[in-house]
Amino acid sequence: MYKFIIDTNSYSGNFERNMCSYMTGAYDDFTMVGAELADTFKNDVISKDILSNIKYVTHPDFEEVETPVLIEKTPNRVNLGNGRIVDLDSIDAKKAVKIYPAYESVAILFKNNPIDFIDVLKKRAYSFADENNIEILGFRLCLVEDKTSFVEI
Repeated sequence: MYKFIIDTNSYSGNFERNMCSYMTGAYDDFTMVGAELADTFKNDVISKDILSNIKYVTHPDFEEVETPVLIEKTPNRVNLGNGRIVDLDSIDAKKAVKIYPAYESVAILFKNNPIDFIDVLKKRAYSFADENNIEILGFRLCLVEDKTSFVEI
C-alpha cells in the first residue's frame, strides 16, 4: 500500500474526506462525506485509473467504516496542547512544557504506486486548497509495508 500525503497548514480532520473525494473520486460509503465532490473530474481519462488504484482500509476510530483517506502527523509541526500549531523549531515549541503531534496532513491510500498520476494529484490538491483557503506545505509518497516480527521467548 502507498500513502500519497499532502502536508498543509490546517487541521486535516476538517477536510481530509472532501479533499480525497475532490482529488480521486473516492469516498467511504458509510458517511458519504465528499460524495458531492467525487464527480468533479469524472470525465478526465486518468480519473478512472486513479479511482481503480484506491485502497480502502478500516478507519482507526470507526470499525464499520472503510475509508480511502486518513489524517496524518505533519513533520516538524507540533500542537502546543491548546490547539495552537507551530513549527517544531519555533521559540514557542522550545518553551512548551509538553508538545503533541500536529495532524495537518492528508494521506490518500493507494494499492499500487501512484507515480504515474502524481502530477495530476498535486494539481488537484492545489486546486482544492485554493478553493478552501488551505496552504499546501509539501507532498510525500510513502510505501507502507506490513511486517511481522518474531521474538523468541
